[in-house]
Amino acid sequence: MPLVRSPRTQRDPYSVAARARSVLACPAAADLRRDGLPVDLAEEVLGLDDDAGRPTLVCRADAALLTAAARREVVSLHLTGGVDAGDPAQADQLHLTGRLALGVSERCGSCPEEHRVAVLEPSAVVLTVRGRATPVPVADFLSEEHVLNRGYLTRAAQHATTCHGEELRRAVSRRTGLPPARLLAASLGALTPAGVDLRWIDAEGAHSERLRFSPPAATPAELGEMLRRHLDGGVC
Repeated sequence: MPLVRSPRTQRDPYSVAARARSVLACPAAADLRRDGLPVDLAEEVLGLDDDAGRPTLVCRADAALLTAAARREVVSLHLTGGVDAGDPAQADQLHLTGRLALGVSERCGSCPEEHRVAVLEPSAVVLTVRGRATPVPVADFLSEEHVLNRGYLTRAAQHATTCHGEELRRAVSRRTGLPPARLLAASLGALTPAGVDLRWIDAEGAHSERLRFSPPAATPAELGEMLRRHLDGGVC
């Protein structure tokens, strides 16, 4: 009797793994411990990024974390989710344990020197939602399915609003015919792989228009292309 394969079922985009990745992509607070002792992140780390599920710490040149990474030491990282505003005590909590490794150095356009990078390679992942802790399989947590998670989308919208206000006002001006000088502000609202809310304020008040992406974006590169196509070529 031939083997009949059932069609692959797509995972729920709001699954535990996706929710855990969302915390990593958009944390409100972070606590890193080495040998059980807290690391002063403000003194050692310039930034925390999500590299396909691997926390990436951009470090100062003299950071002790770089020595720990060279030695492949085990550390733990605790993150508080920052996607939903509200009571921090109710925010999602993500706990990661794993070994540090040295990553590829990064160069910032505004800094003359390269920044050293330490990468946490997760060996255990636990997500806590409203006091209930759930282990997350590492393979699921690292899955590329979750690259456009809520946290990533939230940060992308925040970045566009904060850093590309002029481009957003130009986009509103082209769509409405209003001169840019009459626009008091422009921002992005809910961003999903299928579309984004373009918001603006003029003399008549606040307005919003939903821009739809067809087909929906499947990768960060496609998402960036959709935003540039529907808004302005300067939006990144």
